Amino acid sequence: MSLQRRRERYVILHMFKILSNLTPNDIGIVFTSESRRGITAKVPELIRCSLPRHQSRYDCSFAVLGPRLWNAIPSYLTLMSDFDRFKISLSNYLSSCLTGHQWLVMSVNTITLFLVFKHIELDIYKCYYI
Repeated sequence: MSLQRRRERYVILHMFKILSNLTPNDIGIVFTSESRRGITAKVPELIRCSLPRHQSRYDCSFAVLGPRLWNAIPSYLTLMSDFDRFKISLSNYLSSCLTGHQWLVMSVNTITLFLVFKHIELDIYKCYYI
């Protein structure tokens, strides 16, 4: 797993700890439960009046990046309650779906900044906002 994927995994694990009250929620992340998508986190509003360099730092902060990564994982992971099982399942999910051998980049939209991946064998599409 690359260094970037390990960092993202750590952020998702920390989000699980916040949801499970294993770590204090000092930045006020709000979780909501939906029947179709599982437990989702609210991504803070985009601040349009700031300078671009400040906006990119804000977008890379834990308060924004954490909920975005949490909302990108499947609902069966968000509904787990045991931390050890969650950690193993998350590692299995990340290693199975983010390898270059199984996913093919379908399109890159530079205006809205997202990637669309298509699973080669299963005909499943995933969209990741950057």
